[in-house]
Amino acid sequence: MKSSQYHYDTDLCHNQLSIAPILGLGKNNLLNRVIHNLVCATKYKLILCTPYFNLFPLLIKDISKILSLHKTVEIIVGDKIANDFYTSNKHTFKIISIIPYLYEINLRNFMKNYQNYIDDGNLIIKLWKNKNNSFHIKGIWVDEIWMLLTGNNFNARAWALDLENAILIHDPKQEIYIQRKKELSYICKHTKRIKNFREIEKISDYPAKVQRIIRNIKVIHFDRLIKKIL
Repeated sequence: MKSSQYHYDTDLCHNQLSIAPILGLGKNNLLNRVIHNLVCATKYKLILCTPYFNLFPLLIKDISKILSLHKTVEIIVGDKIANDFYTSNKHTFKIISIIPYLYEINLRNFMKNYQNYIDDGNLIIKLWKNKNNSFHIKGIWVDEIWMLLTGNNFNARAWALDLENAILIHDPKQEIYIQRKKELSYICKHTKRIKNFREIEKISDYPAKVQRIIRNIKVIHFDRLIKKIL
């Protein structure tokens, strides 16, 4: 059996194209700090892709801060139909099928709280949906200079429990500008820009069974636990 290996050169200059592998486990790990610092370092525009809108509190705080400084934030998130747990068949609907609706409620509440930034054009929300395909893109792009490609969902579980990895790319001379623009253009091909929180369905718009489950789990605050572990 053949084995493979790679060598990582840590002596790269700050002004050249470079790639750094990052590993994170536990609350105060390197990857968490990199995500936090990347967002806070945004000078002009931050783009964030996540399949599930369940952002950990510090990231929400960081996004709020850069929005208050009149910087642009674009969030590309999967529509509930693009979620692995989504099912439209009432006969196969299980309790786990409620997850996409909880994430959509998170998104609607977030947009409602930050509607003024959406109106000003500083906050851009795009929903990805392509037939019955699922959406699993996760990453951060900052000022066309930094890119973080990762498996991190940017949620509480990834922040504190899971072993996560990422590749941080620094492109100060715009050497891969064309490839990056092409990639983002392809990602956005199946997105729709949402300009008002009212465009997102509310609980009363959901099927009766979904409404009933959501109200029941909210009574016992089980929805909070679900958001922490999924």
